[in-house]
Amino acid sequence: MPGRRRHISDDVKRMVVRMNEQDELPSRAQIRDYTGVAESTQRRILALHNQTGEVSKKPV
Repeated sequence: MPGRRRHISDDVKRMVVRMNEQDELPSRAQIRDYTGVAESTQRRILALHNQTGEVSKKPV
């Protein structure tokens, strides 16, 4: 549906990555609660970062 997506800033995406890279807590669920991103979005951010080292797709 149009209009349901919300923009997630690169700063928030980098926060998700940094928090995930910590050896101790927080858990992924706690990261989602803190940042407000959905589980599927969290997975996409981490997958893109693992593949490219970036948190956002660059325009072609």
